[in-house]
Parts: sequence; C-alpha cells; structure tokens
Amino acid sequence: MLETRKSGDFLSHGMWLKSVVTEDVILCGVSALEYMGLFTGYLNERVIDVYARKKGIYQNINYNLVPDFHEIEYFTQNGLRCTTFTQTVNDMLHQIEEADDAALTEALATYYFAHDESFQGLRIFPENKAAFAELASMAVVYYGG
Repeated sequence: MLETRKSGDFLSHGMWLKSVVTEDVILCGVSALEYMGLFTGYLNERVIDVYARKKGIYQNINYNLVPDFHEIEYFTQNGLRCTTFTQTVNDMLHQIEEADDAALTEALATYYFAHDESFQGLRIFPENKAAFAELASMAVVYYGG
C-alpha cells in the first residue's frame, strides 16, 4: 500500500493535511484538531484520521468507515472537510480509552483560553459529560493557569 508524505515535509500541519488528503473523506480526531489549529501536532507525524465511506489506498490513514456523512457535523475549508470542534470533542470523548487525551486536553485548553476562560459554545453530549469534566479540569490549568 502507498503512504502519504509526513508532516515534517511541510511548514504546518494544515498545509500537510491539505496536500495529502485528496480522497472523499472528512478529517476527524487528532487530525481535525491539528487542522483547526487547536493542537500543535507531533513532529514528523504520518498518521491521519478520517471518516470515509470506503477504505482508501493509504496505509497511514486511519479510515473510520461510515455508511454516509449525514450524521457527521463538519465544515469545508479550502476544499478539505473537517469535523467541527464539537463533533471532534464528542467523538474523542466517546472513545476516551482509545483517544489521544494529550491532544484533546491541549485542544480544550486552547479553546478555553480563546473563549475568555470558558467552554461556552461547546456542546457536550450527555453520555460524554463525565469524561469531559475530567479533561476540562486538566485543560483549565494546562497553560499554567
């Protein structure tokens, strides 16, 4: 199978994702957080998380298969689809045991401080409230606050 280029080949994670994601997919998880600029990402990252209707050709892309995109909240920017912050957070909280909690905590902290030390505007699904409360308390002190 083919592999895409790594993030270290580009000036930013956003440029990397826009360059290598050419399939009919929606960025999700850590990749969505990176694209939205809420998580700085990892050095020379190669793994990309997406929702897709079928498995693609790249071995370093995690294709989370869905029958369609109707139930996924996303936006399109520069020709690239990406889950909204609310969708991304709820998806990651729903699978907290497998999620990158460091990336999610940094993203929540970035959101919190960008919104006048508030999580206002972020909708957390009822089933994710306990996991959110735990990570939110860490996010509030993430930048030394």
